[in-house]
Amino acid sequence: MIALKQLCLIACPCPWHRQIAAMTQAGSINLLKRCLEAKKLETEIIQSIIQPLQTIYALRSTGIAHAGRDAPEVNLQNHHRKLVEDCEKSMEQLAELIRSGFLDVSQV
Repeated sequence: MIALKQLCLIACPCPWHRQIAAMTQAGSINLLKRCLEAKKLETEIIQSIIQPLQTIYALRSTGIAHAGRDAPEVNLQNHHRKLVEDCEKSMEQLAELIRSGFLDVSQV
């Protein structure tokens, strides 16, 4: 997540990004979302990149960081497979934005 925050700070030089990064409640995922929105990326693409990351973070928070909470009431094997596929697609989309120059990470 630290690398994700660094990517956002450099790839999206917006007047507000340093203020957001300094706020403890504005995590890397939210910062990436705001960066993509500021660069006018389509809402559907932003959602397909951000949603899997938010899902993983939520699972981490409920299943690991705050043990004792209930696991999702779904077939966990299928849930895991779908989440891995969604995350792979998310990272591929993010990588393509970097390769195309939409996000400039040359300073990272």
